[in-house]
Amino acid sequence: MKFILVMSLLTFSGCVSDGQASTEITTTSSPTPDTTVTPTEQTNSGPTVNIPEAKDRALNAEKRHISDVMNNSSCVNSWSLKSFTGIEEDAELVNQSNGGVVIEVTLPLTYGTDVEEADSRSIATYLVTENSTIRLDGTLMSPCEKYNNFNV
Repeated sequence: MKFILVMSLLTFSGCVSDGQASTEITTTSSPTPDTTVTPTEQTNSGPTVNIPEAKDRALNAEKRHISDVMNNSSCVNSWSLKSFTGIEEDAELVNQSNGGVVIEVTLPLTYGTDVEEADSRSIATYLVTENSTIRLDGTLMSPCEKYNNFNV
């Protein structure tokens, strides 16, 4: 049904030939500019952020965040940015746009309290722009909050 409708419209508009060659040439006064933007042009326009530098900035920001959380956790006796179970420091590019890049970081973390010694990790997502590094979300919370929730 759609085919018949399309053919009817083409025939009545003069787009389908009756078998005779057409010598009519249509011209326009000015060509239509090509306004299509390729993904490469979109990615490279605006301020650029160096990916390795963005990864370093996100990792350093998360190290500062972990330090702030652990140093302000009254139940934590000791902590370190080391893993004894093989958790590795990592930073991965998640997304990129004109304004910056989104980096997901993973950092190992060991801490000790009166109740436990734990080997853990912090996973966080950062938006890194030319002028800022913003923590969007993350998994790290104070171990003291865990104990408060269990009434230990």
